[in-house]
Amino acid sequence: EHYLKEAKILKHKADAMSDKVEKAFNYLDAALYFIEGGTTLEPETSKAKTDVTIFAETVDLIKFIMNLKNFTEASSNKIEETFAVMCMRCQSLLYLEMFRQKKDIAIKYSRTLSEHFKSSSRSAQAPSPCVARSTGTPSPLSPKIGRA
Repeated sequence: EHYLKEAKILKHKADAMSDKVEKAFNYLDAALYFIEGGTTLEPETSKAKTDVTIFAETVDLIKFIMNLKNFTEASSNKIEETFAVMCMRCQSLLYLEMFRQKKDIAIKYSRTLSEHFKSSSRSAQAPSPCVARSTGTPSPLSPKIGRA
């Protein structure tokens, strides 16, 4: 709870800044506090949902930070390049944690879809009793078209 409050304070502080580099550094501080806050939440039944929401919003914040200034361009100094790497590292760790939290559900849905597609492909391969098979030879009962 403390980390989330501090993160909000830092984010609002960054909102008020005009210098893009300073703003980006303060936003990253806020993002780090959001990450810490998401990982230290009290265990509850809805914890996973709350964590994933906080992490997803933090990923969006980091994307916003990276769009403030192009920290990877040729004119960037070493500090700005390191900053960009740190942003990308935080983003990748957030995605990894969100995947870990949702992995079981994703696997369950994947199995369900696989079973559905297997059963639907089997039914598509089985011939329907209503459809006659064509042997290439016309049936004696078929109408004679074009003969007079």
